Amino acid sequence: MAMNALQLSFYRGVNGKFGAMQLNFRKPHYYCTVPKCKGKVFDTPFPPLRCPLSSCDGQKMESREGALFMEITSAKGPNDYDWDKKITMAFSITDLSKLLLVLEGHQPEVEIMHDPHAKSVNSGKITKIFKLFSPKGLYIEKGGVLVSAIQSDKEGNKVLHTVPLGPEEVKRLAICLRAVIPLTLAWC
Repeated sequence: MAMNALQLSFYRGVNGKFGAMQLNFRKPHYYCTVPKCKGKVFDTPFPPLRCPLSSCDGQKMESREGALFMEITSAKGPNDYDWDKKITMAFSITDLSKLLLVLEGHQPEVEIMHDPHAKSVNSGKITKIFKLFSPKGLYIEKGGVLVSAIQSDKEGNKVLHTVPLGPEEVKRLAICLRAVIPLTLAWC
């Protein structure tokens, strides 16, 4: 029996300041090409030829690489987090590599922008910007990093969350990201 991946969490709301960040891994899988179908197949040694759901009439399945999902939110009070206003982002293998450049001290910051509705009629309605940087431009070996995410919509509404990570948390996150990259491609 295979165990499901566990969540990596960082909580910085003891005094009601800052927030929390949770990371969850989604395995690579096959998905149905029918737009409204939710058919997915995980953990198979051979690609399924057709969708297993009867509602799709056996449509073709496509492969999708794994991703690391990050949820970040602010604290409402001491040890109380506002998960109703969380920002969720899915990091691809390319995004993970960019994050590692900062976490391993090769560059002082990275900014990743996502449009959840890209390639659709709703493109540009919501944008999410994730930023990872060392305070005052210092590299990681001299301290921790700040993680922030901003979500904005066309009406000008913005949600901002920030979570600081200490040096030991930076190391833990970097080790986990290095381990996730081969998993996103099902190389392990």
